[in-house]
Amino acid sequence: MRRRRSGRPTRHAAGTMSGVEALAHDHEALRQALVSVEGALARAEASGSIEARLSALRGLLARHLQREAAALLPYADRLEGILRAQRFQDHAEPQVVLRDLNVFCSAWGVPSTEALLLHLRRLLDELRERLEEEEREVFPVLETAEAANAGGDDAHP
Repeated sequence: MRRRRSGRPTRHAAGTMSGVEALAHDHEALRQALVSVEGALARAEASGSIEARLSALRGLLARHLQREAAALLPYADRLEGILRAQRFQDHAEPQVVLRDLNVFCSAWGVPSTEALLLHLRRLLDELRERLEEEEREVFPVLETAEAANAGGDDAHP
């Protein structure tokens, strides 16, 4: 993926980012939100501050999952093999992390315990690991599929 000096992805002639570029942009925003939540936890900030940061993270993750599904759909046949193989690996699915974050936040009024905070930190680590896996395993396949589609090539990557 080409980047400008600003670090932002380059846009195509139509002014839109490719699917991989849009997902990479989401990943960058998600990582920033993860750092924000982890920083608030490390500083033992007020409950409302942590809750607001978690809410922002949940919103970003929900939008990313929708954008990811839309980006992958046109290339489902090309990506099916790699995605099927990933389902058998031991990693957290982003949808599960989002569900767990939603449950966690719904119980936020309950006095937090070390066990609850440890679980939250584990969820944040799982999300970070999943973002790295997507970039390493899914992005190259999606990028190849997009390039083949742009070139009118229907061959599989």
